[in-house]
Amino acid sequence: MNNGEIATNSEVPYKVHCQCPPNEIEEECVDFCNTCEDEAPCLDVCIPGCNRQPGFLRDAEGTCVPWRMCRSSTEKCLPNERFHPCSGGCQKNCSNHDDLLMCPPACVPGCICQDGFVRGPDKKCIKPERCHRSVTKPSIHSKFSDYGILDYF
Repeated sequence: MNNGEIATNSEVPYKVHCQCPPNEIEEECVDFCNTCEDEAPCLDVCIPGCNRQPGFLRDAEGTCVPWRMCRSSTEKCLPNERFHPCSGGCQKNCSNHDDLLMCPPACVPGCICQDGFVRGPDKKCIKPERCHRSVTKPSIHSKFSDYGILDYF
């Protein structure tokens, strides 16, 4: 590739040479997901460019900042939840709380249920005893069986 020739895709596979801003590094697959506002993991799109360094998230302006600087990270957690810098891709819920979870490797800051709690169908953290396990015959609570939780009035 001399004398002003233009490189073809086969000659320069997946490389983009750019000057990355602070707290970012050049990578083949950019992570567009983990921002201060994200509440759930999302799939990465593989596009070369500048990516946030580990431990950093993009703020509202798109600048990579340490995850601890995301102002309301801990304030967003509901009762029976706690903030965790690496909450993972899945959590125990009413359907799987007795199972061994095989979760995809994901490190996403967010709220997780405190120990002894699982995600209920309304996404709130509840005690596993409040999850409905099975319905053997219709009862006064049968209308709640579709939701996996028993509510007592």
